[in-house]
Amino acid sequence: MSGDISRFKAKSTTTNESLMREEYIRKGIDENNGLFLIIGGMYTGYLPISILHAILTAVHIPLLLAAVIIGRNDYVVVSETIHFIILLSLAFVISMRYLSVRKKLDNIFEAMGRGYYNYEGTLDPGTEKEFAIHLKESEKRKSVLKYVFVGGCIGALICVSILRPVLQYYLKKYIKSKKLPHGLNGAKNTFIYYPWDSSNTWLNFIGYFLQDAYTLMTANVVFGFVLMFVSTAESVVVQLDKLKLSLKRIKIRAAFIASINHEDPATNNNKDFRRALHICIKHSIKHHQLISRIFDDFKSINYLLLFYLIGSLTFLLCMSAVLFAADDVSLISKATFVFFITSELVATFLVCMYGEHIAGMSSSLPMDLYNTEWYHFSNELLIYYRMLAMRCTRPCQLTAGGFSQINRNTFLEVLKTAFSYANLLQASKQK
Repeated sequence: MSGDISRFKAKSTTTNESLMREEYIRKGIDENNGLFLIIGGMYTGYLPISILHAILTAVHIPLLLAAVIIGRNDYVVVSETIHFIILLSLAFVISMRYLSVRKKLDNIFEAMGRGYYNYEGTLDPGTEKEFAIHLKESEKRKSVLKYVFVGGCIGALICVSILRPVLQYYLKKYIKSKKLPHGLNGAKNTFIYYPWDSSNTWLNFIGYFLQDAYTLMTANVVFGFVLMFVSTAESVVVQLDKLKLSLKRIKIRAAFIASINHEDPATNNNKDFRRALHICIKHSIKHHQLISRIFDDFKSINYLLLFYLIGSLTFLLCMSAVLFAADDVSLISKATFVFFITSELVATFLVCMYGEHIAGMSSSLPMDLYNTEWYHFSNELLIYYRMLAMRCTRPCQLTAGGFSQINRNTFLEVLKTAFSYANLLQASKQK
């Protein structure tokens, strides 16, 4: 009988923990732009959206490739269409990758929903107050970046999907337009092959509608990837801030715990004070371990995606430079592409900026502990300092498939490489 009661209690405890975990995951999704993962078909459990994305990709990519083959003698058609093929393919790869890592995504969302680590009352009021300021600033940054990035991308979508076709239609008398090969249609977002008569209004309307639907879904994938990246990176940054505070103020924290236990915090040889010091450093180390585990999941999810992103951006910038330099590309097309390129550059810059920031903060943790008055408690803190320094020799560093570290130098290298290839292509075209 007692065994049945124990098993029932254990089962009840497991059920409650599972329910709490689901609550934290939902909270993490709600507070960290997880909605864009869902509407972009990047989160398992929302199968119809994922299937729709796969179908639209399977329909449009072959039609775009056909447009490249048919218009191969026109470098403008080839450049613009390849630009979209790369962008759409990258979005599809991102979507499939996120669908395959649901467990790791849930680990990240759970950590963000929980607030990462509970120090169980071992943070003094001053540290709590300072961390609250950091947290508020982080939430403000996330909000600003969200609205700026989403607003910019929506502006690009409006220009490409609505403004560009409308201007081309009403200003066609003033714009010198080229006659496209049979089957090619360039009236909407990009050049695409339609296997029907171009004068068929209803079929054209269906084709345009599917183009817009696919473009919108691709935008949701981009929103989901970038905003999820920013939210996770911000959460890691703010938790590293909290960890650095806990290390810098470790003597104050120990004195705070000792004062709660009615001990004299000024007496450094007091056993209770030293015991409080051990408790404080133990919580900081556990917090660091949790941050490292979450970052490892974050790095694993984005390991190959960042390689595709950096490589794709280099090629896209190169193609865009060629289009901008071409004399036979309309001013309307050039103007609309400015929004696209700007959005791509902003997304990549954010990724590189956060990659560098996280690496720098994680590698400087031993210095925060060193800058405390550790020499008063060398026996207690020296072993922890050595362990922390050893762990931080391998900082939290994002890489593009292991080939390149993600930092601002990488972003500059992308710009220089794209510019060099664009000059090469332009020179070969002139010959």
